[in-house]
Amino acid sequence: MNSTAPHPGHLEATAGSTRPPGNTLAIGVIEDDPSVREAVCRHLLSSGLKPMPCTQSLQVLDHVVANRLDLLLVDIGLGDENGIDLIRKVRMISALPIIIISGHGDSKTVVEGLNAGADDYQRKPIAFDELAARISSVLRRHQTADSTDNAVKGYVIGPVRVDLRTRTASGARGNSDFTELEMQILCRLLQRPGKTISRDSLSRELLGANWDPNTRALDVHMTRIRKKLSAAGAPDKLIMTRRNLGYELHPIVEITAQR
Repeated sequence: MNSTAPHPGHLEATAGSTRPPGNTLAIGVIEDDPSVREAVCRHLLSSGLKPMPCTQSLQVLDHVVANRLDLLLVDIGLGDENGIDLIRKVRMISALPIIIISGHGDSKTVVEGLNAGADDYQRKPIAFDELAARISSVLRRHQTADSTDNAVKGYVIGPVRVDLRTRTASGARGNSDFTELEMQILCRLLQRPGKTISRDSLSRELLGANWDPNTRALDVHMTRIRKKLSAAGAPDKLIMTRRNLGYELHPIVEITAQR
């Protein structure tokens, strides 16, 4: 393998890649500092690993749901979201190995990340030999357990089955196909039934730089999601709008995660 560091633009282009072939291990890297992200990716490449750089939490969750990663490196101080919150979200759907990359000097922040579900941590400035050792150690600990075994593959909502992999909902009335963004929105609600999710925070997370607080883009997506769920047989009042607050998945039927 050529160990010459690729152009930074090439590194960023790999963010949408599918899982690499063969035995190459795919390492997700979410770090909002471009220089740090590129340096980590170069090190991973030179070590025979496949870097999967991400700039937003949504990209990470997409990779996790699609089972494209073998390990995830998470910066605590992200621009679009707190890294600890991202770790909690990943842990809700997968046992994927996670290593924190922390620039925080206090141990309290690192401990919080570990309690959220991370396996290990690496402080900044990064010593790459140490990072390589931590990656090897964490992967060894996970060798005996297939991380996909605990991944949530879908949900059962009363009479309707939602498949995250195929982005479909099926029930007695019929089948519905969801766009990737629609499924991401629905997945966030399914992860927190009975709890209101802020419209603004959901918009920022899922729409990122494309989000405009003056538009009703999220409302349009939510209308489509409701119609598709209803077409498959879900209760019409499943997704509730909390005025001036956000959206909430009403637990009027039993919701069960499928692994």
